[in-house]
Order: sequence, then C-alpha cells, then structure tokens
Amino acid sequence: MHSALALYLPFLVHLIHCQSLECPESRAPSQLAAVAVWTRESNGSLLYRISDEDLTDEGYRRGTADREDVVVLLARSPGSCTLGPCALQLSTNVRESDGVVSHQENVLGIPDGFSDMHNSFYCVRRYGDCGAQRPVFRYTKGFGSSMVYAYSLDPAALFPGYSREGRILCYGWDDSGSVVHALSMEKKCLPINAIANGRVRCRVTYSTGHSAIHSIGTTATLVCDEGYLGGGQSAVLCVKTGWYPASGLGYCVKRNGRFPQGTHVTVLCNIGYDLFGSINAVCEGGRWSRKLAVCQSSFDPKCPSLNTPFPGRITYSSLPPYSPSTTATLVCDLGLAVSGDASLTCTEDGWSPKTGLGDGSTVFIMCNIGYTPQGSMSSLCQNGAWTPTPGSCSMSSPTGSNTVQQPGLNSGSSGGTCVAMAAPQNGYITYSPSGSSEASDFVIA
Repeated sequence: MHSALALYLPFLVHLIHCQSLECPESRAPSQLAAVAVWTRESNGSLLYRISDEDLTDEGYRRGTADREDVVVLLARSPGSCTLGPCALQLSTNVRESDGVVSHQENVLGIPDGFSDMHNSFYCVRRYGDCGAQRPVFRYTKGFGSSMVYAYSLDPAALFPGYSREGRILCYGWDDSGSVVHALSMEKKCLPINAIANGRVRCRVTYSTGHSAIHSIGTTATLVCDEGYLGGGQSAVLCVKTGWYPASGLGYCVKRNGRFPQGTHVTVLCNIGYDLFGSINAVCEGGRWSRKLAVCQSSFDPKCPSLNTPFPGRITYSSLPPYSPSTTATLVCDLGLAVSGDASLTCTEDGWSPKTGLGDGSTVFIMCNIGYTPQGSMSSLCQNGAWTPTPGSCSMSSPTGSNTVQQPGLNSGSSGGTCVAMAAPQNGYITYSPSGSSEASDFVIA
C-alpha cells in the first residue's frame, strides 16, 4: 500500500501545485496566440522555431515530433500578468552563421553570434502562475558556439541525438474553450464559411492548400478584395478543438465607405497593441457618438506605470494598460506627507498634470539660521536625475518639524524632467528656472 502511494505522490504534487499569490489565474493575458513548432532543413539538418504564424513562405513546415492534438497558447503581450515576477519575455534569436534559432529570455543580453528577430512571446516561470499550465521544452545538441536547439510542446516528443534541458523553458496556456467551428469526426477542422458584408466578398486562404478538411496546425488567413480593408482577426489556427481564437476571422469593409444611422463600430487592436480610449461608438446624426480609441504599443503606453517614491505606494483606479480618466494616487507611509501632486490623471497626452523640472534646471538648498549645510548645496537636472545628489541641513539643536515631506508623483522623465525635491528639514529649496513651483510647495498632510 505504501509503495503504491509513493509511486503516485509526484503526480499528486504536480496536480495540487497552484499559482503564487502575486500571479493569480485571473491575471491571464487576454492576447493569447496558438503556437506550433516549425522546422526548416538547412545544410542537411533541421532548424526549429516556435511561431504563431504560418512560416511556409520562409521555407518552414509544421514539425512532426509533437502530436497534432497538443496545442499551447503563448501571449503576445503580458497584460496584467506582471512581467518579471510572473511572466518572462521569450525572445526569438537567430544565429547569423547558420540560422539556428534560440528562444530564451534575453535579460543578460543577446547570445554571441545571434541577433534578436524582435518577435517575442510571453509565458510564465512557474506552473500555475496566471493560469498557465502547459510546458514548453527546449532540447540541445552539441557544445559552445556549435550548439543547436530543438523545441517541443509535447512531453512525449523525442529528438534523436538531442538532450532535453532539465529546466522547463516556460509555461503557456491551453486552448480550452476556444472552439469557433466544430471539428469533423476525424478531429480535423472544417472549412470556414464565406465571409461577406453587403457586396463585399472575401476569400480565405489555407496554409495546407484548398481542401475539404484541414489538419491541426493549418492557418486560415482572411484576404480582402481590392478596394476593401480587413478588420478584426486576420488569421485563425486549427487546434484540437477547432479554429482558434474564438472571435473567428474578421470582416472586409470598403475604403472610405459610409455607414447608415445606427451602425455600431468596435475597435480591435492587433497583437502587441492595447486599446487606449473608448472601445466602441454608434453612428448618430451623421457622426460617431464618441471619439474612438487608438491602438497603442504594449511596450510604449501613453500612461506607463509610475515609479513609486520611497517610502510610499501608488494606487490606480483601473488595471493596466491604463486608459483615459484613470487616476494614480500617491499614499505615503505613516509620518510622511506628500510634497507635490498627490494625484495624476491619464490623458491622451500622458499623465496630467505634468510634474518635474526640465533639463538644465538647478536646485539650491538654503539652510535656516542655526543649521549648517552638509554635502552639495546645488544640483543640476540632467537626463531626469539630480546631479550630484543634493545635500542636507544638519541640526545644531533638537528642534524642527516632526513631519517629513515625501516627493509627489512624477509623471515621467521621458522629456528629461526631474521630480521636485523634498525640502530638507530646517531649510528650503529654490529652483532656477522656477519650473513647477507648486510641485515643491503643495503639501498634503
């Protein structure tokens, strides 16, 4: 009895492992893409690469080592699955000498001899984080600069001559609930119905050619007729439950066309971009009811997360990516008070009000009578930082305020601005030029 229990124990431990508290399942990214392992022959050997795109035009074909019903989803944007503690950026690096692809986290830089293809995915470090449970494996062969890599999404896959790395590369998500079109009895995808919008007719192309039934791994791509533009999802992938994602293929609309009263419009962003603004609008009285959102890069948002002045914390009125009207509020630890703006609002121009002082501004520290300066009494704003670090006023007697000021929220240093300095105890600060004088005077107890 005990021996049988011991045999099953590792499996049970694997099942009950759950996500960490900072990476709950509710933080699963919304922009997931079904990926597959693709292979290409080069100099008598196979090159391996993970992709959510059809790589046929680049000489690749769908790999055969993985079982067809094994499908893993990776993210094109980490979303609320925090990059660092939860998610990692899985870069695609190619070796310039022979085309070998290395998928890895480039935190220590790009490997020697490789170049970054700037085609990254996001997955998690630990099983269960952000709801991810599907492992991605990497295999190696050779040593040093001649090492080659293979990849698999299938725990049962074998690569003769390769050794599977002991550490799982990362974890992705499964495709449960992604059905958009039923499968045939042979578990293959049926053709997608013709897409039309009035007189607009579109066609669908398949990576496996025109067939009555398409195998798992087939990509279906929407192509619009001349004079029309595609909207919504441009491609879907045949997975074990049908075509993925659930939104299906999009639609075709006429360039510069007009729409009748009551038409609803919805903004959909491509992978790697997030909505910024209102997602939909209605045609009313010859105009749209509201200004529609724009698609902003996930890596360069208009309102990025703010640096938290220590010691304190920032609370946001919504989850990232932050949209217009989102507020960020600084809360200081007990015994501290905010100096500067305690609250900022996300606008189309970034966080508002703008805070900080521009490059070239100088800060001067003046000590009150009875106190002597320690350290530098002046500092210059250069590239968003005060140089050198401003000094302080030493107390010659046990007097002074018990309230310590904490610098207020800084809306960013993208323009080379420096956050207003907290006034030293028993002294005061002047600026040249004056810049945002209210940022140093406004104090919230």
